[in-house]
Amino acid sequence: MARRPGGFLEGAQATLIGLCAASLLLAVVDSRGVLTSSLRTITGTLMAPVQRSVDGITRPVGSFFADWSQLGSRKAQIRQLQQENDLLRARLQLTENDARRVAELDAMLRIAGIAQVRVMPAQVVAIGAAQGFADTVLIDAGSRDGVRVDMNVISGDGLVGRVVHVWPTQATVALITDPSSTVGARVEGSGQIGFVSGLGRIDTLQLQLLDPYAPLKVGDRLVSFGVAHGIFATGFPVGTVTAIRGKAGTSTRVADVAPFVPMGALDLVSVVLTKPRVDPRDSLLPPVPAPVIPDTTTATTDAASPQGITPIPSANASAAPTTAGGAG
Repeated sequence: MARRPGGFLEGAQATLIGLCAASLLLAVVDSRGVLTSSLRTITGTLMAPVQRSVDGITRPVGSFFADWSQLGSRKAQIRQLQQENDLLRARLQLTENDARRVAELDAMLRIAGIAQVRVMPAQVVAIGAAQGFADTVLIDAGSRDGVRVDMNVISGDGLVGRVVHVWPTQATVALITDPSSTVGARVEGSGQIGFVSGLGRIDTLQLQLLDPYAPLKVGDRLVSFGVAHGIFATGFPVGTVTAIRGKAGTSTRVADVAPFVPMGALDLVSVVLTKPRVDPRDSLLPPVPAPVIPDTTTATTDAASPQGITPIPSANASAAPTTAGGAG
């Protein structure tokens, strides 16, 4: 069958007219807001899962590019924070060191004041064996500061050693732990006299009393005791007895002594320029630590109460006198 001319145009015109009519109809319906609202609700319900899926994919990608763009600035912030942290640590360490050095200097001045001696503060600049001695330190004070050979050297804790070599601005100090060192010593309280010798160990000395029958116990403290034509002055703290070996009355009876001065951590010391005018006796020793008294209040209460329950006081309990440890 032959196709009539103009049929395509007629179909297009019909489609256009239909679309216009549909648009007009939708415009009328939209003005009333009933069908359009329903259509929007249905469309939103159907498209919500798709929108969430797309958002879940695109959000990490967007965050990645956002973080990437800020990566440089964040690295700079981290570097700045690290630098500030290092600076604060350095300042804190400096403050702690300053406080420690001030405490050491105060302790040395206390000893010098009680012993009535003149001292020259100095700093330890090196440690090790030197000039035939096993245990020595090098200090930054010398002959220009009045330092001479055989002068005593102390710290805030007690006797350190003696000067063995002197230069204009430096000096070598042999520690009392050196095997060549022998210090006259006196036991606190009892006044028993002996000699303390170095063993080449920075944490241990050896004591031998002149009287092998003299009383001696662990915990006894020693001070230096001057002898005729001796080097060491009287009264400087030496150490504490930590062990006793051998039987009383025998020549083999000796005691281990822990020096008051931590020889492995020397920093500030003082050269004693003059010897004490009077014997300070035991006054230069550090205070004896107060004994630790255990608090038994909690233990007593727990033992008296089942399952640790504290009993309720009676009405007359308030009238009873009490002390710091409990009921009187």
